[in-house]
Amino acid sequence: MRGFTLIEIIVVIAIMSAMFAFLFVNFRGKDNIRFLDNKANTILSDLQRLQTMSLSGELVNGLSPKYYFLRFSGCDSGCSNYQLEAKMPDNLEVIIENVALARILITIVQGAPTGAVDINFYPPRGTIKISSDEDLLVLKIAHLTNNLIFKYIKINSVSGRLDISPNQ
Repeated sequence: MRGFTLIEIIVVIAIMSAMFAFLFVNFRGKDNIRFLDNKANTILSDLQRLQTMSLSGELVNGLSPKYYFLRFSGCDSGCSNYQLEAKMPDNLEVIIENVALARILITIVQGAPTGAVDINFYPPRGTIKISSDEDLLVLKIAHLTNNLIFKYIKINSVSGRLDISPNQ
């Protein structure tokens, strides 16, 4: 006799199905981590963008701003949006871009007790000043549906360093 019995084929199919199910569940679990990494990198990229605009003296509406800033407001219990803005010579604030990030929650962990903070970048050197007069601002970026997945963004106004970190 040659070939496989029906029971052997059923056992092999059951084992392969179980292996596929474990691989699929593991792959889907990483989606939230990749999504959060992407959003944290978006925030960091916007901070670096403002710093670069400050260093290069980029004009806004044909004028050179006093400074550029990123504003988080209403983040006492968490927020999911922020604004990139420029403070003009006439003290008018011009919105460069409104950014809304879906499925994440931004919380200010350290450096701004009020829940609202501006991160200012002053030309020509791109000097960072945090509106709360703290040297270090730490933002917690958490996944909205799974608060066990989070990253920290650290902004150091003394060194000018902008980092993403898995821990505070």
